[in-house]
Amino acid sequence: MLGLDHKPWLLILTITLATALLGCVSQPGDPLPTQKTTKPWLTIEDDLGREIIIENPPNRIVSTAPSNTEIVFAVGAGDKLVGRTDQCDQPEEAKKVDSIGPYWGPSIETIVAKQPDVVLTTGEETTRKNLIEPLASRGITVVALSPATIDDVLRDIEMVAKIVGTTETAKRVLQQIETKRAEVRGRVSTLREEERKSVLLIWWFGNEIWTSNGVFANNIVEEAGGKNVNLGFTGYSMISKEALLKVDPDVILYPDDMLGGKSFYNLLSSDDALKHLSAVKNHTKKCPTVIPIDANLLSRPGPRVAIALEEVSRGLYPELYGKSCPVAKKIEKN
Repeated sequence: MLGLDHKPWLLILTITLATALLGCVSQPGDPLPTQKTTKPWLTIEDDLGREIIIENPPNRIVSTAPSNTEIVFAVGAGDKLVGRTDQCDQPEEAKKVDSIGPYWGPSIETIVAKQPDVVLTTGEETTRKNLIEPLASRGITVVALSPATIDDVLRDIEMVAKIVGTTETAKRVLQQIETKRAEVRGRVSTLREEERKSVLLIWWFGNEIWTSNGVFANNIVEEAGGKNVNLGFTGYSMISKEALLKVDPDVILYPDDMLGGKSFYNLLSSDDALKHLSAVKNHTKKCPTVIPIDANLLSRPGPRVAIALEEVSRGLYPELYGKSCPVAKKIEKN
């Protein structure tokens, strides 16, 4: 009798379990179950305004610009660099990394063969067409760094540190830059507006005269206390001798490798027209106003930006750094 008494309960239990099991089976028309996805390592916006998704912490990095290479080493990720351009020569350890070709034309095939997790490049129009697009079409993550100011450089250093996971190291680098930057600002803040010198950057002088306005080096000049002459354009452009005479800067800065080490002052002072420039007339060996600046510091927006800032400031205002120089007067022309 006890066995018969339990049969209804057993039947009810069997039906209940069967119903539960059937409910677990997908029926036609049921939505597919949501699959769990892995959150990407990092999502950033590069200097071209593109959203870049980096799935995993990168272990293999290629740099296509000397400034980017310097940043990678500065934030403590030099051991992850597997490719760099021929011109990436700082720091010294960078020279041990395999080359991908010259800065102005790195090899796409060589970059791809390096199997990079991330490629750090620049934002010029030619770079977008000849490098970023071909690499992106192959599924390679490309991050463009295109800083035009010191603040941009600081942001890019921080961004690279986030990409490689070395933000603590980057904080120390950024603090060192800001400390030197504040020191230079403190010195030039004592200048009255009329004491600030007009400055022209000349990148090449020959059959053509190339200068710039609104680029990274011009921002260095501004923060160093100088005033960039108004050239009416942004970027790099040629100017005529007549235009150079018209703007007549107090100081001319030029990269130290422009003439193969030869004196630009000697060249200008021997020119029948340009010898009348104020920067040429006021130039002395002790207090030069036609001044060579380390070419790499002028053209590489990277972790040595504070060194560049101080070098330009010292050149423009040696008296602020303990050197006795007379105040030059603008030469009046008839």
